[in-house]
Order: sequence, then structure tokens, then C-alpha cells
Amino acid sequence: PATPDEAWDWFDAQETEGRLLIFVHGYNVQFADAVYRLAQIAVDMSVVSAPVLFSWPSRGELLGYNQDRESATYARDAFELLLTEAIESESVTQITILAHSMGSWITMEALRQMSIRHGRVSEKVLDVILAAPDLDLDVFEQQFLTLGEERPHFTFIVSADDRALGLSRMLASGEQRLGAIDPSQEPYRSRIEATPGITVLDLSDVEADGARHSKFAESTEMVDFARSA
Repeated sequence: PATPDEAWDWFDAQETEGRLLIFVHGYNVQFADAVYRLAQIAVDMSVVSAPVLFSWPSRGELLGYNQDRESATYARDAFELLLTEAIESESVTQITILAHSMGSWITMEALRQMSIRHGRVSEKVLDVILAAPDLDLDVFEQQFLTLGEERPHFTFIVSADDRALGLSRMLASGEQRLGAIDPSQEPYRSRIEATPGITVLDLSDVEADGARHSKFAESTEMVDFARSA
């Protein structure tokens, strides 16, 4: 535990020239696991930003999907407050957001709210990385358009064989999830090419065990991409 002043003292001591990385975890992730995942990302990908976890109250249960969805919606205002504090701080020079799975919903809703409230997202928010985003395509398009032309750069990390997103699609009556698209196929290819400020990293060919939902943090391809970015 730390007071706000102690937290800012920690940030100033990181020697990252004011760069901040905020990680928003996904569905079925308990606090300790989210902390471990962020530590893994920071080390494996040689992150040169101060790593901060935004933890929201996931039940950490496989069958808790619907409750997690409600909790994610509840958490969007708190995430906006965190972003606002970081943006208003003279210590912070630039912000990267890395959101996984259902954390992408929190991120897009908070950015949408900020854009409506202030006319745009702050230029300090340079990059938004959505890893295996559990977002309905039509809903995401509305959120994205609300950000306007002065938006951060977006990177989508997708995988067509993501089993967790397959379950999410089934629960959503068959509606496609952003994190499971094939960016080489239409209509996605044309829409991506026509939209500036977007990078898509397709990990569909990367082998993985289990739900194949955490390739962004486990694959050497992602590590190489992050280090070259």
C-alpha cells in the first residue's frame, strides 16, 4: 500500500523520462495473477516505461463471464480517473495503454468518455494496444469513431483460433469479436487499410496451448514486435 504522494515518488524514481505503461487485465484474472502478468511483460519485452496495473474486480472464475462484464463496465469511470490524473501530472510525458481481453472494453469506454468530455483524447496518450480484444465489432466501431481523428495510435493483436473469444462469440449470439478477426480477409482488410494510425499483429499461426487467449504475452513473435517498436 502507498499514498498518492508515495506512488508519484516511485514513478519519478523509475528513470523512464516520464513514460508510463498502464496494463488493464482481462476476464477471469485475479489480482495476484494480473500483477505477475504485468511483471512478466515488463521483463520479457524490455519495457522502458514505468509499469502500472489497473486492477478491476474480476471474479477470477471461468463461469463468471457475465459478472465480469458488469464489473468491467463499473470500472470504466475509475480508469478514466486514473488516466486523468496521469495526464494532468507534469511528471508524465507519454502514456501507453495495454489492454487484454475484456480490459479492452474498459479502455475503449474510458477513452470514449474522455473524448466526449474534452473534445479529444489527450495527446499524452500515444499508443493503445488491444490484445485479444473482447469487443463486438459494431460497438468498437462506434467507440473508435467517437475518438475523432486526433486519436492515439492503435495496435490490435488478434488470433483467429482464440478459444476464449470463440466462447465469447457464442455467448453474444454469434457476433464476431475484434480479437478473433482474420485481417487478411474482407471486409476487415479494406477497412484496416483505409484507416490511418492502426497496426494489426496477427498471431493466428503461432502455436499455443489451452485457450490460446494469452499469446500476446507468451509468444516470441510478440516479444520481438515489442522490442522493435
